[in-house]
Amino acid sequence: MKFIDSHTHLDHKRFDDNRNAIIEMSHEAGIEYMINPAIDFSSNYTMRECLDPYEFIRYGVGIHPNYLGTDWMTDEERMSGLTELLIKNKSSKRIVAIGETGLDYYRLTRDKNGEPDENGLTKLRRQHYWFRKHLYLACRTKLPLILHIRNADIQIAGGKCRLTEETKTEYVDAHKEAIRILKEFDKKLPSRKKGVIHCFSSKDIEDAFTYIDMGYMLGIGGAITYEGLPELKEIVKQVPLQNIVLETDCPYVFPTGMNRDIAGKRNTPVSIPYIAQKLAEVKGIRLEDVAQITRENALQLFRLD
Repeated sequence: MKFIDSHTHLDHKRFDDNRNAIIEMSHEAGIEYMINPAIDFSSNYTMRECLDPYEFIRYGVGIHPNYLGTDWMTDEERMSGLTELLIKNKSSKRIVAIGETGLDYYRLTRDKNGEPDENGLTKLRRQHYWFRKHLYLACRTKLPLILHIRNADIQIAGGKCRLTEETKTEYVDAHKEAIRILKEFDKKLPSRKKGVIHCFSSKDIEDAFTYIDMGYMLGIGGAITYEGLPELKEIVKQVPLQNIVLETDCPYVFPTGMNRDIAGKRNTPVSIPYIAQKLAEVKGIRLEDVAQITRENALQLFRLD
């Protein structure tokens, strides 16, 4: 069986000791393609130094919402850099997406009046500004989006709440905000297969179907194995497989119950068949169907064939 890992960070420093071995092992395990989006601005360039030799690894161009920094004076230079990368890529197949980009409200806090005080890692205003900048790039290039949308209440990797039960419901809903902003650009983006909601984590099934109706797929990874996320499992049960792609978000989101002998504490694309098996169990379908349909979804989304 062949699979596609729709979200990796193989350029991460945690792979410095044996990156090549992990990549080769993943490819041999049936991972046909791996999509590697940038995190900070510099990684749009540096990830090529270690990943360019592998033709089956493709790139996303962008800046993660937690790595936007605070210096507004550098924004024009950064935007020019991203645009130049995309223009140079016109005749190349290596860049297949814009991202990752989006909204991360996990570290936002509230003031005494209940308003966001923007003391988080990245200010709310900058996140909105750069989210729209990425959407403009997607409109211009017609490339799909890799979207990072994370709410303030639950930490996806551990299921532990950083907020008290009394305050967590008062926080701005990142998914509702993202949907509102995406709708501003809806008619300018491709009519179908606009992108993927990476590491989908909303508890609201309405969000899932709203994204799907707008043309976005749901990225499902190691979180499907976590005991503390029953809402995610229920959503996965109800969402058609034609709207799902597989991912690892490696080296993060290690699946529960998987052998760590190969990778230690790191997640790797080798986890994809295990994630696919768990997804098949949740949906009550064959592993072969999960492999075939999610692979076809990713091929079409990122125009890999």
